Amino acid sequence: MVEIINILSVIAFAAAGVCLLLVIFVWFRFSILSVINDLSGKTAKKAIEQIRSNNMRTGDKSYRSSPVNISRGPLTEPMPAVTAAETEKLPGEQVGSPVPETTLLREDGKTELLLNNESTTVLNNSTNPVADVSERAKAEITIIEQVVLINTSEVIP
Repeated sequence: MVEIINILSVIAFAAAGVCLLLVIFVWFRFSILSVINDLSGKTAKKAIEQIRSNNMRTGDKSYRSSPVNISRGPLTEPMPAVTAAETEKLPGEQVGSPVPETTLLREDGKTELLLNNESTTVLNNSTNPVADVSERAKAEITIIEQVVLINTSEVIP
């Protein structure tokens, strides 16, 4: 029995060594480190830093407008200079109390009839008859593809 376990352990160690060599080969063959960097965003971050440092060093931007955009010129007029409006603080006694110049926006019971306003019209209560279905043109429909989505956790073999 001990001999069988000894042989099985030697086979397992040999298989582990072969798997280790296989992993090392696959790591370098498929450049797994670059895949990890691409998925984590390190490659993009380094590329952006390199572009920014190149732009700062040379002053030459990698983006240039196309000749069509240059010949067309600017699409919008420049915005006029806007100065910030002066703000003033309320006196201490007015903080938290209503300002006398303001009025309530909602007054209960004050509504206006729409009929008194000349800019509105009364809707017609009569119903317009809908066109008869028999008068409509016939159309033939052919189903090319039918997709059915079923949300279930059941596994169908």
